[in-house]
Amino acid sequence: MENIKRYNFVFLIWALFDFLHIAIYSINSYRLGNVPYITDIISTIENIHSHGGAVTGGVFILSWILQLSIIVSLAMLLMMRGKVKILCYFQTPFRLLFLVPSVSIIVPFLSLFEEISTIIVITTIIFSEALKVYSLRKWT
Repeated sequence: MENIKRYNFVFLIWALFDFLHIAIYSINSYRLGNVPYITDIISTIENIHSHGGAVTGGVFILSWILQLSIIVSLAMLLMMRGKVKILCYFQTPFRLLFLVPSVSIIVPFLSLFEEISTIIVITTIIFSEALKVYSLRKWT
């Protein structure tokens, strides 16, 4: 019974962080007068057309795959699907590449400080991802 509670807790805590990521993203987009996700997808398509290039397009597509996978992982975490671990492991390198921590309150928290070292930001994000992978492997 204890393992079931821990299993549920781990999934729910990571679902909360995915939800917070989506909420923060959406609120920031709305504050800028945009329709969350829709305006950004249109802007991405326009940037790919104007700047061209496989690298630019590839980076934009990978960033949108990450955003979509966060929405999917939120749903899977809430449904407590064990296979969500594979998706979360798949997300890890993309989260590191695009500096999108699993502990989604890190970026807003770090933005409270006027000057913060890039090393601290990167180290904090790496720690966030290590914590997620460790907790999913150990307790689920």
